Amino acid sequence: MSDQPKHAENKNIEIRQNEINENQEASIHENNTRASTATQQPRRHRNRILSRLFLACILIALPTIALLPQWLVSANGIRQLIIRSVPNLQGNVLVGEASIGWLQPLRIHDVEFLPTTSDPTPIRVGSIEGTLGLLEIIQNGGRLGTINIEDTEIHLAYDDDHVSNLQKTFGTSLQKKQPTERPTLPETPPQKVHGPADERVRIAIKDAHLRIDGPWSSKPWESEPIDVEVILNQYTNGMKEWALTPVTLLDHARLNPSVAAGVLSYAAPILANTTRARGEFSLVVNEARWIAGKGKMATVDGNLTLHEVEVGPGPIVTKIVTSLPGELPTPPTIRIAESSKVHFRKSGRHVWHTGLSFGIPLKSSGQRLDITSEGFVGIDDRSIDLILSLPIPKTLPSDRPLFAALSGKTLKASVEGSLDKPTLQLDNSLKQTVANVAADFIKELRNKKSKTQAGDATDPIRNTDDQPRPTTSTSQNMENSTNQTASEEKVGTAKQLDQLKDLLPAEISDDPTTDTVIDAVGGLLDEVAKRRAEREKTKDKQPSNSNANDRPARRFLKKLLDGSGAEESRNPSSENTD
Repeated sequence: MSDQPKHAENKNIEIRQNEINENQEASIHENNTRASTATQQPRRHRNRILSRLFLACILIALPTIALLPQWLVSANGIRQLIIRSVPNLQGNVLVGEASIGWLQPLRIHDVEFLPTTSDPTPIRVGSIEGTLGLLEIIQNGGRLGTINIEDTEIHLAYDDDHVSNLQKTFGTSLQKKQPTERPTLPETPPQKVHGPADERVRIAIKDAHLRIDGPWSSKPWESEPIDVEVILNQYTNGMKEWALTPVTLLDHARLNPSVAAGVLSYAAPILANTTRARGEFSLVVNEARWIAGKGKMATVDGNLTLHEVEVGPGPIVTKIVTSLPGELPTPPTIRIAESSKVHFRKSGRHVWHTGLSFGIPLKSSGQRLDITSEGFVGIDDRSIDLILSLPIPKTLPSDRPLFAALSGKTLKASVEGSLDKPTLQLDNSLKQTVANVAADFIKELRNKKSKTQAGDATDPIRNTDDQPRPTTSTSQNMENSTNQTASEEKVGTAKQLDQLKDLLPAEISDDPTTDTVIDAVGGLLDEVAKRRAEREKTKDKQPSNSNANDRPARRFLKKLLDGSGAEESRNPSSENTD
């Protein structure tokens, strides 16, 4: 019995110990729980803060991304881009509005290039619209697709110095300095492009209008709507090149002095400074290329066709007419050859042309001198270097003896200086041409002499000299007389005619009739016949030596000798032909 209380006591002790252990474990667990809770609260706070920051970034980024296209493309941004892209801009740029969206294409409206002077606005663009949104442009690697430009107006207003408002606005006024060397074609080798072309953008200009006015006419010239397409290609070597697709810019457009003298004269110099022009013209561009950023050095190839064009004579025509023999009057109009197709090519800062033909009418109806021109015109200084070919017709009026003598020949002359002040230089071959003509006449007359009698009254040589042709028995006396007369007259024009005689072959120049035939080539026979007829009628008019020396034909021969044999004319003639 005594053992039972001890056992019960031990049990109680054990129970209390278990309770103590449980309390300790609960306390430890509670302490651990409290510690765990204390460490988790800062983490949850941090996570809550990070979540809120991330949400705030998203809320900020979404509007930023949405507004990014508007920030990239704005009216002021486009204006600044144009100003930076156009070097030497001497005016201002206005942009009405500009926008682009992630899914909405580019739109720009009301772009104007304003000059600093009171001149008219040279360029005005109504609208520029793309076909791709910003997202699609990024997906395509920056390719802009097709951009359409509509309602474009270009107004060229020339002043009295032939400088346009466009040149003033873009800082490309005329240079007064003349070139010292003749450029070659092409002037500078263009940079080469390599590899296949990657089209970056295609610009389609629709319904563009061109207006030209200047001092040549009170009425401006206005074009029909013009459509062109320009492509920007990038090549494997990194080179970017603009190319104009072949296009007929104008088809049978109306011609007037403003467009003729202001623009077309660079491809057809005969139109320079004309104040009268009528007819039609067509303008075709076969090729136009230029490296991006180097538009001034563009290469342009095309054709200008003049349809039944008549123009008033400008400085070049006037200079040609006054330089021809026979005192031709300056015609009121000249006619371009029917459908004259002028091929032009712009290389560097010059415009080259070939195939320009025009005619200068003669006094007789239905007769004219057809002249062809080739050469170049300088864009910056209006300098010219032309070669003119004058094929003399085989049938000419009888009152033009020198032309008749030169019939079938082709004369050449060069025109230098500028479009405003041309200078005509007769080609050196003209001197030899006239000498060859004289030789042909001498041979012809020698053949006639062998077939006719010495006393034939219709011999033109005898009529000219008023003397019978020398016979064999008196040839020595006639030669001495001829030499004496020649020595007395070897001054002025006569000396230069002797130079012409020196060009003839020896067997011809030794002929005693050579001097007379040279005078015949210069128009002397015709002049003597006219004066003799007048003397028989009036009996009071006598021909004078001074008048003979001032005849148009002699003046022309003098000009030939001055132009091609100036050095020889300084040396006195010291020998007489036997």
